[in-house]
Amino acid sequence: MTEHVVTRWYRAPELMLSADGHYTPAIDMWSVGCILAELLGRGPIFAGGDFTETLRMQIDILGTRPDEELAFIKSQQALDFLAGLPHRPKVPWRNFYADASDKVLDLLDKMLQFSATKRITVGACYLALSYKGSSTVNTCFAPVILSHPPYLVAPLYLLTHNAHASSFCHPPL
Repeated sequence: MTEHVVTRWYRAPELMLSADGHYTPAIDMWSVGCILAELLGRGPIFAGGDFTETLRMQIDILGTRPDEELAFIKSQQALDFLAGLPHRPKVPWRNFYADASDKVLDLLDKMLQFSATKRITVGACYLALSYKGSSTVNTCFAPVILSHPPYLVAPLYLLTHNAHASSFCHPPL
């Protein structure tokens, strides 16, 4: 396991559990999912004080992972850590974001898959986020868009082009 991650609240589980140097777009999709969750809840979802607490928080919400999702982990220390956690069921996203649309919660669920191989791709994001007939732009994602690589901008940009999206981005207080 590695603690050499500055922004661990947005780091995919595979980065903290297996420092193999394989950085893929799936890792970025995890980060985008964490940002979306933060926008929905107005605070980080996995705000651990260190990398082990962040991993615990991920398991507390996503549930205990089946063995086949842990096959990428080569470190016995990491496997022992996960095995030592209590069994947890998956918590529905609706429990955290009661006012979010079903479509947004479905996308969040696809972005925050523990297994990188099950995480939504950028291309699938395009399809999931195509809203027909909408031209309204919601600018709540502007700071996020400006701070991410171009291939991540499109999914975030598409999220902002739905007349009904503003209700999930910043609901009334």
